[in-house]
Amino acid sequence: MLERRHARRRAGGLGDPRSLGLDAIFPAAFFVLLAPQLRRPGAPVAAVAGALIALVLLPFSPAGLPIIAAVLGVVPALATLRRRAAIERHA
Repeated sequence: MLERRHARRRAGGLGDPRSLGLDAIFPAAFFVLLAPQLRRPGAPVAAVAGALIALVLLPFSPAGLPIIAAVLGVVPALATLRRRAAIERHA
């Protein structure tokens, strides 16, 4: 029982993560990792398509599903890359 009180004190000693700005760290880190990837062929198309899919599903789907479905944004990017490759082969 004494250990529980000490654990609560230690956990509460960090304070509110939002007041420290820690709630913004993960999205910022995601964008830092994403930015160099957007220079790859087809990546901007995949990013925009994925964002649109997630935004459309957001109001009426359960939590987490829009993010998982956003992976389908890769499909238009692959189609675009294949089209470009076919054009370059025939040119």
